[in-house]
Amino acid sequence: KADQMDKAETYYKQAVDSEKDPLNLAKYYLELGQLNFQKPQLAKSYLKKSIENNPSAGKAYVMLGDLYAHNSKSYGESDFEKSQVFWVAVDYYAKAKKADSTVEAEANQKIGTYSQYFPPKEEIFFNGLTVGQSITLGGWIGESTTIREKR
Repeated sequence: KADQMDKAETYYKQAVDSEKDPLNLAKYYLELGQLNFQKPQLAKSYLKKSIENNPSAGKAYVMLGDLYAHNSKSYGESDFEKSQVFWVAVDYYAKAKKADSTVEAEANQKIGTYSQYFPPKEEIFFNGLTVGQSITLGGWIGESTTIREKR
């Protein structure tokens, strides 16, 4: 609240170091992910640790989806490459609602929003890919996903 993010991060890290309860660890890692949202690689690492400690942490999955969607423009060079990030974001929203029914409405809304940014089938074809094929996105994303078309 006092806008002292560096101190907050230090205190969260101290809390993580002294905590043994996985649910509390998941909460602390989620909050570290929130604090570092503008640093995608670091935020991703914290959010993944939140999920490791609590696989039912729907909010962490949603935040990972948000992280990918928010940073889609920083991935790749072409608009087509940037649109691929939305496949991964939607994957995480789907995982969120599967893991935690309390985030289902939010996840469904975001799936609807970001699915609109999937590339059309023709563009997928012209880039030498096939709908339904598995693909791994490189760089800081480092995630496998399924190619889907805009509907």
